[in-house]
Amino acid sequence: MKAISLSLQMKVALAMATVAALVVAAILGTNFHFRRVQLLQEFQAFVRGAAGTNALALNGDTISSIHAPNDAVSPAFLVARRILDKSRQVNGLAENEMYILRPISAASPFETEFVVMLQKKTFIGSRYTLPLANRAPFLEAWKTKLPTSSDIYEDENGRWISGYGPVLNRAGEPVAMVEADGRISRFIARQREELLLALAIGSGAFFVAMIPGLLLARSIPRGLNKLSAGIRRFQSGEHDVQVQVGTSDELQHLGKAFNEMIISLGEKLALLPYVSRFTAEAVRRSREDPLWLAGMEQEVIVLFADLRGFTSWCETREASFLVRELNRLLALQADAVVSAGGMSTSSSVTRSWRFSSAAKVRLTRFSSVRRN
Repeated sequence: MKAISLSLQMKVALAMATVAALVVAAILGTNFHFRRVQLLQEFQAFVRGAAGTNALALNGDTISSIHAPNDAVSPAFLVARRILDKSRQVNGLAENEMYILRPISAASPFETEFVVMLQKKTFIGSRYTLPLANRAPFLEAWKTKLPTSSDIYEDENGRWISGYGPVLNRAGEPVAMVEADGRISRFIARQREELLLALAIGSGAFFVAMIPGLLLARSIPRGLNKLSAGIRRFQSGEHDVQVQVGTSDELQHLGKAFNEMIISLGEKLALLPYVSRFTAEAVRRSREDPLWLAGMEQEVIVLFADLRGFTSWCETREASFLVRELNRLLALQADAVVSAGGMSTSSSVTRSWRFSSAAKVRLTRFSSVRRN
């Protein structure tokens, strides 16, 4: 029975662990989804802010004077490059992640050329075709004159998020575009850090949530073990056994019902010595066949015995002696009937009589019934 209790304890613990794990997983999954969206928005705001801040610090009229590779030594190029480099350092970007470009023509706004870059080897005027994923935010920034950012995209150099800041001239018209690129690896690394932190917190929450589950898993088998021990004691003959299950729940109600059942069974077992084997067999067969008690027609042989001179004999005997002798006689008759394959209905009948040990019994009524 101990193995069954341990198995039940394990089942309860596993059930609680499963529920706790599902709850923690649902919370972590939901938090991860919304946090991923939030991190993406934060990363987009980061590159958008880097590009927009640089665009405000640049002079669009001087940027318009940069066209050829020889302009790499011009004051306009050097000033713009110094502004970009300072912003790059503040934002933690690489040299190839911040530059200035402009459309070649209004008819082809997505065909651009590089104007200012941070690499030592400059490439002013080199052509660059915007990726499809970046064309919409680039065009939006050019038309609205406000910073924009792209979604995650991929090219031959990796996966990125780009921010665009329009550089305006004195007339307030865009003449170039600052592009700030951020490698998606930064986003993934940040996301991984937060995921590991969330997993650590979730694991702690899981173990804390398991504490009441483990306590419950221990209390249930403990109450069932008490009931099991009570059943074994009852089977061994201790018919007045009672169990105390102080769990203040359904197990306590079950223990109370068990105690009431034991009392009821004890009362019934106390009547067994006064019930004939035929009656007990009739009860057993009636459970198997409800129609058995409906009656049947059967040829039987009945043993009838009379005690000659019983009335006068019992007048001079004590009541306890009479009962003992009658029971001994009936027991002999019952054994003879049973040994011959019959059923006895009177082996313990007189045990139900109650006599006073201080008085003699007058069995005149019994005698008159016997003679009739």
